[in-house]
Amino acid sequence: MKGKTRLIDFGLLIVFLLFAGTAWAGDAVKNQKVLLGMGETVNLNDAEVQVLLKLADLSLKERKCTTEIVRFASTSNEHLLKLRNSHGAGRVVVIDAIRAGDKLVVLIRSTEADVFRHNSLQLNSIDEYPTAIARIVDALLSKRSYTETAGMQTLVGRETHAPGKRPGEFLWGVGINVGSTMNVAVAPRYGVSLKAAYLMQNWRIESGLSYLGSEGEGGETSSLLTEWNLGVGYSFGERNWAPFVSAGLGIIHQALSDLPRESNYDYTQPDHDNDTGLGLYLGGGLEFFRFHNTRLLAGLRVILPTFTLNLNGEETWAPTVKTNLSFVF
Repeated sequence: MKGKTRLIDFGLLIVFLLFAGTAWAGDAVKNQKVLLGMGETVNLNDAEVQVLLKLADLSLKERKCTTEIVRFASTSNEHLLKLRNSHGAGRVVVIDAIRAGDKLVVLIRSTEADVFRHNSLQLNSIDEYPTAIARIVDALLSKRSYTETAGMQTLVGRETHAPGKRPGEFLWGVGINVGSTMNVAVAPRYGVSLKAAYLMQNWRIESGLSYLGSEGEGGETSSLLTEWNLGVGYSFGERNWAPFVSAGLGIIHQALSDLPRESNYDYTQPDHDNDTGLGLYLGGGLEFFRFHNTRLLAGLRVILPTFTLNLNGEETWAPTVKTNLSFVF
């Protein structure tokens, strides 16, 4: 028993040390003194230089850093390291900026111990400066690449062009379906779908045509489902992939048959029934490659008809559950 107690105590000690180390590392970044200044600038006026410095200063202060804006006599790595040590700073951040026509290329370097990290990007307009500078500072301090800080509302420069995405786009899609009908023993159903969607940053309006069908064997019921639907979807978060939910209405044609394969869908027989009416669908899944021209949707959907079918003299309500894998482009 004592051995188990010691093992538990040792495990708790490790967890505490890991937590304390993580908290200390976060505080170390937050409490750092940072020397901030401009490096090389080409075709920038004084106002633009001051804007870049101010934005970087604000971003660092939001991370609880203490900043000091300085003028660098040289931006060589050796000089910057000496300057950092002489000022007792934790790191030095240097902004280089080059204007070429309407484009602005920004490079921000930062010392990390005796190693320099850097991130660069191209901006299209001054409106993108605040978002871009904040993302670069965040990437440098969190030891991530600039692209890892992207969100659906923080894409800038070339990221908003192909293969990047902007909100408010009309896309087409194709997919494959696999499903089954509830309350009835039917064979697995397979089919295809076509869809169109107007995608915004998180919301989308979607519409599509879908087919599912199977031929029963060994006592299984044959089934057919075609639908046209119109609905909305919502993707959570701003990352390149996100979970989503969707819901909508549709016009459904559904058929069930217990007849032999060669007689399937003979509507004059009592062992077969079909109907067309309204239906509701509810779904969810994952959306991938949200920043790119082609997105991948993997989802599960439940289709709920508002009508029943008469199969062998019994009224049968037959909801359908289907999985779908779609590409939209």
